[in-house]
Amino acid sequence: MHFDADRVRQNARVADTDDLLDRVTVYREGMEPEALDLIEEELRARGVTPAQIAAHARQRQGQVLRLPDGTAAVCSFCRRPAVAEGWGWHWLLGLLPIFPRRFFYCLACRRGRSP
Repeated sequence: MHFDADRVRQNARVADTDDLLDRVTVYREGMEPEALDLIEEELRARGVTPAQIAAHARQRQGQVLRLPDGTAAVCSFCRRPAVAEGWGWHWLLGLLPIFPRRFFYCLACRRGRSP
């Protein structure tokens, strides 16, 4: 896949700070180095210090579920890092349960609230 620096830069500008902090800490392993540079640049422009980034990484370290390849699991209902998992049904047209599947939940979705 082609890396589009302008697209990453624009996406970082409109993302909230917590999302950017998750990207440079929790999701770091699965990201392009160039994208990480642009996101870190945006965080610096917002006044986020390296100490704040490190604190965010420490806070998330014990919470986030990891997949077998070492990357962070993503919530099945939003883009936040998953902190819990469980089983549920995959529904056809919202009417008919088809097969059981595993779901991942962030803190907000786990509590039944939208993020």
